[in-house]
This record gives sequence, structure tokens and C-alpha cells, in this order.
Amino acid sequence: MSFVLRGPVLEGEFVRLEPLGHQHAADLARAAEEDRDTYAFTWVPRAEEVSSYIDAQLARAATGRLAS
Repeated sequence: MSFVLRGPVLEGEFVRLEPLGHQHAADLARAAEEDRDTYAFTWVPRAEEVSSYIDAQLARAATGRLAS
């Protein structure tokens, strides 16, 4: 039996949540390099780490794993 993790797209008036993909890399890299003072409670990749971060998350999703 195999498991495929699929997330729905959730969209409201002010926000859209969708599964992470490489199409988000440029915007994620830009956001990651903004003021990092608010990142005290989570790890956020640096711009140069975004591509490998996305690859790692997609690999986890492919195996059905939510955490490392």
C-alpha cells in the first residue's frame, strides 16, 4: 500500500495556501531575506538554501512524511 500526501489549495479574501513547489522559490527566497527578527520560533532557509529546502520538503511529501 502506498501513501500520497496531497494538500488542497485553500483560498480566502486575503490569503492563498497551496502545496509548496519550485514555482514558489523566488518569492520564498525574497521573503527569507527580509527582516529576520521575527523568525525566533522557526527555522527559515536563507535565499541560497531555498531550492534545496524545497527539494527536501517535496521528497518528504513523496514518502508521506510530514517531519524529518
